[in-house]
Amino acid sequence: MVLPVLVGVALMVMGGLATGYLVWAWQRAVALDDWVETTGTVLSSGLGEYRHEETGRPRYRWEFGYGYEYEGERYVSERATRLGGVVSGHRERVEKWVEKYPVGATVRCWVNPEVPEEAILKKSTKASLYTVWFPMLFFVG
Repeated sequence: MVLPVLVGVALMVMGGLATGYLVWAWQRAVALDDWVETTGTVLSSGLGEYRHEETGRPRYRWEFGYGYEYEGERYVSERATRLGGVVSGHRERVEKWVEKYPVGATVRCWVNPEVPEEAILKKSTKASLYTVWFPMLFFVG
């Protein structure tokens, strides 16, 4: 009798944590709606390689920079998304970014109006809100 209760409590806790994370991710994506869209120019774009400290496996990162103007001031950013740059254990994934954003390309970016030094090339998805129902089944059920 105790084991089913413990399993139920564990599922509720995991469901609650997953629900909280998905709501948090959605809130972060919604906050980007206030960022101002502008255009910029890719200043540098290339593939960087390094070894993972723990595993020793190769890792690849997109080494890039783009310039943009906001309210008459010029800025440079190296952030692709709100989380930062593009890093992967798969070379092909990073090469796609290098090909998509060659040096000299005009890019669309979004600037944080409160901190204009912050800009991103790709907004976060709001899809987490559409999937929040699944972990809620474990929390509520």
